[in-house]
Amino acid sequence: MNRKSIIAVLSAFMMLLGACGEDNGHVAGNADDQDQIADTEKTGDDKTDTGDDKTDTGDDKTDTGDDTTDTGDDKTDTGDDTTDTGDDTTDTGDDTTDTGDDTTDTGDDTTDTGDDTTDTGDDTTDTGDDTTDTGDDTTDTGDDTTDTGDDTTDTGDDTVTPPEKTAPKADLMDLVFTNDNKAKNVVNNGLDMSNISGSRIINYSNPRYAKLSIPYVAHFNNPLGSKGGGCYKVDYSNQQQFKNALSDGHSLEAVFRLDAAHDGTSEAKFFSSHSSGGTGFLISKKEKGNSITFLPYVGGGYKWCDSKIVPEVGKYYHVVGVWDKAAGKAHIYVDGKLSGTVDAAGDFSFGSENWFGVGCDAGSNSESSWNGDVAVARVYDKPLTADDVSLLYENTKLADSKHFVIKNVDALGTCQLAKNYKYNIYGSGFKAGDAIRFESMSSTKTHNLTTTLDSKGAFVTGIIPDGLTTGQYRSVLVRGNDVYPLAWGTVTMTANPPTQANVNCVAHQGYHPKGVSANSIASLREAQKLGCYGSEFDVHITLDGGLFVYHDRKIGNVDIQESKKSQVEKLKLSNGEKIPTLEAYLKEGQKVPSVKLVLELKSQGKTSKYSYNENNKRLTQACIDLVKKLKMEDQVEWISFNYNNCLQVRKALPNAMVQYLASTSDNAKTPAELNKDNHHLSLDYKESLLKNHLGWIADAHKNKQVVNVWTVGKADFNYWIGKGVDSITTNDSKDLMNTSRIYVKR
Repeated sequence: MNRKSIIAVLSAFMMLLGACGEDNGHVAGNADDQDQIADTEKTGDDKTDTGDDKTDTGDDKTDTGDDTTDTGDDKTDTGDDTTDTGDDTTDTGDDTTDTGDDTTDTGDDTTDTGDDTTDTGDDTTDTGDDTTDTGDDTTDTGDDTTDTGDDTTDTGDDTVTPPEKTAPKADLMDLVFTNDNKAKNVVNNGLDMSNISGSRIINYSNPRYAKLSIPYVAHFNNPLGSKGGGCYKVDYSNQQQFKNALSDGHSLEAVFRLDAAHDGTSEAKFFSSHSSGGTGFLISKKEKGNSITFLPYVGGGYKWCDSKIVPEVGKYYHVVGVWDKAAGKAHIYVDGKLSGTVDAAGDFSFGSENWFGVGCDAGSNSESSWNGDVAVARVYDKPLTADDVSLLYENTKLADSKHFVIKNVDALGTCQLAKNYKYNIYGSGFKAGDAIRFESMSSTKTHNLTTTLDSKGAFVTGIIPDGLTTGQYRSVLVRGNDVYPLAWGTVTMTANPPTQANVNCVAHQGYHPKGVSANSIASLREAQKLGCYGSEFDVHITLDGGLFVYHDRKIGNVDIQESKKSQVEKLKLSNGEKIPTLEAYLKEGQKVPSVKLVLELKSQGKTSKYSYNENNKRLTQACIDLVKKLKMEDQVEWISFNYNNCLQVRKALPNAMVQYLASTSDNAKTPAELNKDNHHLSLDYKESLLKNHLGWIADAHKNKQVVNVWTVGKADFNYWIGKGVDSITTNDSKDLMNTSRIYVKR
């Protein structure tokens, strides 16, 4: 058939189509103007050339110069103006080419029009082997997309490829954690970055996320849900533009791992800015389901957008929280899937603390602290769509989201070491083959330690290798291709490091778990049961010389120092026990002579009968006399904030352990001052004071003076053990007794 015959057949066939109204799923044009073939916008069931449809891509019957027209069952839409005059092949198979007055590109469809596609304004003319675009543009009227020449044109055997979708970029906050245990916001908006209690944060390179261009992950070793934990603080209190962005709708993104079982007694927060308002994520309390929750404060109250997903220990989760102000909705997505939606209409309200906590919640004491990892912490100035979230998840998705966890980690960060010394790590969850590695926090250098596992699996021991130099390091446990962070701090290499043997545990006011009163006979017994080095207690004196064990000067409305013995001895403690006399306390202590009785001579005030100095002297002398009477000079140790009280004890008991108490630099004394005139008093200093004078520890040891630090929480035990203190006074005596084992030895 010649070309004129083909044109005649096609023209006749198009006239037939125009008269048919609706045929085979195609919508006809206006009945008054059948030259107009309506643009078909259906891309689902309609036979639209979309790339999944039968597109003439080289496998179809393509007219390649042999003038073969594929007219089988195809419908060739030529309008009044579409003429195939070249060697090109009009694709008339099962595909439908809509060429009416305009060429309609239906969304991301691929149009195959021979060797090339000619867009000629209102009409599409195929003028030979090549097609010249002589119109203004090819208008894509399917999904309202204008084809301006940047689109991909199928010219011959090529296939049109839609533009690849990319994940949105955080525009308000995007934290990147760094090798030196810091974090930076890579979105330049002037937010103030800092960290709180940095010893409880360990940034480390997680091989899984390093492959996903997340070089370092933040690990938090806080007691889960506690106050005062370590975290990163991102302050936006002075950033009005940031606040405005949150107020008109926002999204939060995080990747986290929980490393401690959540009992539901308190909330735990990995990325949050609440504090009586604000927005953020949390693991809710038991009554709320112990689940991953997005919580914006909108319309006068918190909107609990609950995923109903209880996180597993050791598993990574990707979570996105969306507050859409325009729609009045809040959504939470977990691992790319919509997991919860709530109504959230109204205005956004900020909390009393305008900062984001990573590893905790905003608050004056860093509330609801986290235990585990945070790999991503981002904020977006818009409500993200489901497609956005899916793309973000794909960027962070792990092939295996489960990770091993070492529980109850007990390892030194700051310490003195030497080649061939042992470095011990305590905890639970070790396996044969686990190894220890030291990683420099200022370079890429690493040092592998020869590692052995304790026969009972209670700890692993690494031998310090040659080549380790003084500097900041983190220690990690290596298992196959995975690592787990243990501790970080300054390692000092020295020729003769001290052996970090069992640190002495001094139970502050005895050991008083729930139901046991501090400074009671019961608290002394509890300290004895634990096997503490000592039990600390406080002593006051009445007007008539009665000695009683109690911390404060007053018990209820009764002033001990202004009362008589007969009045005070009737008083009871919170557990129902009578306030103990010093004699009763000492006699109870005699039953377990291995536990020292650390007697604090409370600084006595002026009374109606005695001056300040008189009252302190009479207290000190009365206690000395009673200790001598009971022959307990070797079991009782002495402490006091009153320097003269200490000197009075030293004069009366030359061989006694006497320690001077201090809490600030104003009343502190150097080791040399405490050793003046051969008084040989030791140090018992508050931890905040001693941190500012760490050199005093070594100075005291040179003079054979003892150093005690108080009152230390369990999260800081390793810090002080690493600093080489001799004893620690704590309310967490049970935890310290489990910690105070040999750490570094030959």
